[in-house]
Amino acid sequence: MIADLAFDVNLLYLLKREGFEVIEVGTEWTDKLGSKVTQTLFRSSLTMLFSVVRLRLIYSPLRRLMPWFRPLEAWIYKKLRAPLLTTLKTR
Repeated sequence: MIADLAFDVNLLYLLKREGFEVIEVGTEWTDKLGSKVTQTLFRSSLTMLFSVVRLRLIYSPLRRLMPWFRPLEAWIYKKLRAPLLTTLKTR
């Protein structure tokens, strides 16, 4: 499991993989003035992209190569000023 911006993507993947049915429920979004996300939209978007790519690697046969990418991963997240990701073990 992963704990960062892609937490919900990871959760949905794990639920589908375990055979749970996932349904969509509509929500209404309202922008708030002074939102921190809108001020860092580009950086947040890149962080989310890298998090989803990282998830893809974690759940692929390439997982064994992840330790080789740790220095690059740390550098990317440092440049994006995002917290370094933590991976929790799954079965």
